[in-house]
Amino acid sequence: MTLDRMLERGEGGGASLAQVSYSLAEGSWGAVADQEYRYRPVVSPGGYRWCPREEEQVLLLHTGDGDLCAGTAGDSRGLAPGEVEITGGGGGSIRLMADGSVAIAGAGGGLLELRPDGTGSINGQLFPGAGGWEKGGRPMDLKVDFGGRDLAQTPQGWVVPITGAEEIAQRLHLRLGVRRGSFRLDPELGSRLYSLSRSTPQRMAEEARELIEEALAPMAGIRLLEVRCRYEPAADKAELDCRFSWSGQELETTLEE
Repeated sequence: MTLDRMLERGEGGGASLAQVSYSLAEGSWGAVADQEYRYRPVVSPGGYRWCPREEEQVLLLHTGDGDLCAGTAGDSRGLAPGEVEITGGGGGSIRLMADGSVAIAGAGGGLLELRPDGTGSINGQLFPGAGGWEKGGRPMDLKVDFGGRDLAQTPQGWVVPITGAEEIAQRLHLRLGVRRGSFRLDPELGSRLYSLSRSTPQRMAEEARELIEEALAPMAGIRLLEVRCRYEPAADKAELDCRFSWSGQELETTLEE
């Protein structure tokens, strides 16, 4: 039966389009068509719950057992055949794409995309699939918050993948800052800068160069350009300013020993 025939209300029932006049936080609502209808049961797919919003148009089915709300008038423009989009009153949405992808969008502009091949992205940045955090088939690093001693996170709580010079700079910092032998799963990871002898800044810089080159030996394509040392005997504190070359770019890091 077509909608226009359903709207021709007869003795046995019928249907009407009603405009929602109010909708309350606890889920009650009312709508106006030929008369005012206060809360009516809402018909939905199994496991799905929704509450009509004020000013929406809803389809009311008038049956012999009472009135039912069968759905709301919507706009399918912008959707491909077979696509489904669920939108909340706050502006967030979930779209089930025709190709099997899923897009979850927040009202503030955040976007999570899940693809049929098991990969995805968060605001355009690659999200780990079965192979982990990867870009072009190569594992990616996650950004570390060195001050907080944890993985860095976005305001939404997502970890942050990094690539390129930022990724290499972080690897440099980790290899030089970790004590060699302290990580049981990889005893060769780290440096022996903790054993740096106390002497003049020049001699300390020369010794530090050897220890740094030893620590970075497993990292191909890295060249140590310069090491400068500042030493405070009273505090027994040494600071090393290191400059590197990688893929035509210069990277810098500062270490305290």
